[in-house]
Amino acid sequence: MKKTIALVLTLAIAFALVACGGGKAPDKAETSGDGDVLKIVCLINGTLGDKSFFDSCKEGLDMIKAKYGDAVETKCIEMTYDETKWATTAADVCTEDWDIIIAGTWQMAEPIMELSQQYPDKYFWLYDQSAYYDQGDYPNIYSMVYKQNEGSFLAGMVAGGMTKTNKVSFLGGMDNTVINDFLIGFVDGVKYVNPDCAVISSYVGDFSDTPKGKEITLQFFNQGSDVNYGAATKAGLGQYDAVIEKGDGFWVIGTDADQAMVYAPTEPEKSEHTLTSMLKLVNNSFLRAFDMHIGGTLPYGTCESLGIAEGGVGLADNEYYQRLVPAELREKVKKALDEIVAGTLKVNTAFGMDLATLDSYRSGK
Repeated sequence: MKKTIALVLTLAIAFALVACGGGKAPDKAETSGDGDVLKIVCLINGTLGDKSFFDSCKEGLDMIKAKYGDAVETKCIEMTYDETKWATTAADVCTEDWDIIIAGTWQMAEPIMELSQQYPDKYFWLYDQSAYYDQGDYPNIYSMVYKQNEGSFLAGMVAGGMTKTNKVSFLGGMDNTVINDFLIGFVDGVKYVNPDCAVISSYVGDFSDTPKGKEITLQFFNQGSDVNYGAATKAGLGQYDAVIEKGDGFWVIGTDADQAMVYAPTEPEKSEHTLTSMLKLVNNSFLRAFDMHIGGTLPYGTCESLGIAEGGVGLADNEYYQRLVPAELREKVKKALDEIVAGTLKVNTAFGMDLATLDSYRSGK
């Protein structure tokens, strides 16, 4: 009942592969579907419009559509932030004729693992979270996670080098391992260029409350921080409202997308306060995964970890970064980036970190 989609593979991005799971991948990237059209759906456990993480997912689908045209059908489903809808929506989607079902974050791992067993002829991608391959065989799930600690290290270098008050801050969405991985990299990057700089941090408690994100960022600024790094998707947009309210001498660093360039056409004053953004390139990772799926080389049954060397994360180098950040600091950041890629500079991670060490990072010490 399966048909192989006949497409010529041209890999758009070459990535080094880092496996972090096990399992047996399918022998070939075949699909069921309507004729030769391969159907891909992405389940967003939130909403679009965050100008970062989830918008990057949608952009990834758009990139696949732009490259493969009528040979693919893509759809993005916003499941909202109501967690009671997520598992049932995913189950309903599996009854439809989608060939590849994409979902992300740790909350979706178990529902997708369960559904993959019920629908062995469908393919599932998990992003920003790995399936628990040590708990069973999941040969039709491909997982991709990101080394946000590496990109955050570079963001921390910018913050530590730009502060005038010798105090910077970190706004997280929720207190989980992925968000703490942002924090760990950021603190280490700050201390790398400015060992005496204090780092204060707090969490919104969700990823949608933009007003609370603004409130916490204003608290940071009132406590002496002059550079804030936000890793909170839609809630993190509040840092931009806060920095505009505070005005000159206050800065933010964006996350996931190049947020200065996102704001530039409509709210350029926010771009003028954005030193750079840590890029979590979910969009590129989706296109890469699809290219490999079509070529029969996507390693189903495993997880890949994508960092700077693999093109999974990076730092925005745009006109604002070039103008606002001095050349000497940009050179230091570039040198550190090269050393991370070469493997001579290792960045600490929240994954596997004990609570006592994590708490020391939260305290900024």
